[in-house]
Amino acid sequence: MARRYVDIRVEQETVRLNLNDVILIEPGKAHTFLAASPDYFRFVVQSPGREGLLDGSDKVRVKHARWGL
Repeated sequence: MARRYVDIRVEQETVRLNLNDVILIEPGKAHTFLAASPDYFRFVVQSPGREGLLDGSDKVRVKHARWGL
């Protein structure tokens, strides 16, 4: 969700979210935030929760080539 806008890259597609938009990103999909308005706000829900992985050990670094950047 965003107050104004945020640009998100999911694999090789850039998506702009505007006010009241929501995006669902499937597990394993490479994603990153590219740009946002100054008053950008996000609310993230992971469901089901990833219990026991609070140290970030479940994250995988992705090379920019995967995003087509």
